[in-house]
Amino acid sequence: MKNNYENFESNNQEFADKNQHLKSQENTNETNGNTKAFSKCENQNANNHYFRITGYCPEHDFCFIIDSNGMFEKLWQFSAYLISKRLKVLEVSNDEKFIDINITKAEPNPENLILRATANGKPEYITQKQNGTTYKAIKVADKVYVPDEYEL
Repeated sequence: MKNNYENFESNNQEFADKNQHLKSQENTNETNGNTKAFSKCENQNANNHYFRITGYCPEHDFCFIIDSNGMFEKLWQFSAYLISKRLKVLEVSNDEKFIDINITKAEPNPENLILRATANGKPEYITQKQNGTTYKAIKVADKVYVPDEYEL
């Protein structure tokens, strides 16, 4: 039996091909009559653009943790992209704010989103003790992270 995410992915080809959609969109820059194609993150350090979003799909009742490491320049662009796919954005963070509990950061990847976890239903909010401090954390399947290290 497929979980809700797998049903959603197989029923919604547009979401299943999210990476292909953005990968195929190239910007052009005309200089001296020459057209130069370049990716969104060319000449940028992808490590400065590491974002994590926890979301929920009410239509198919599944939640997810998804990362972007270089695909978007701004966090709002990443959020807007997911919202355009009719997904609810529940938590947003960049790598300066979140604390990984059992999710390792992905390598820079300016062409793809990185799906870290999916589960049926909504994400679980739990408390997590890390280095003697108790934080509000998010759990999806067996993956846990603290979205904001300053929120206790």
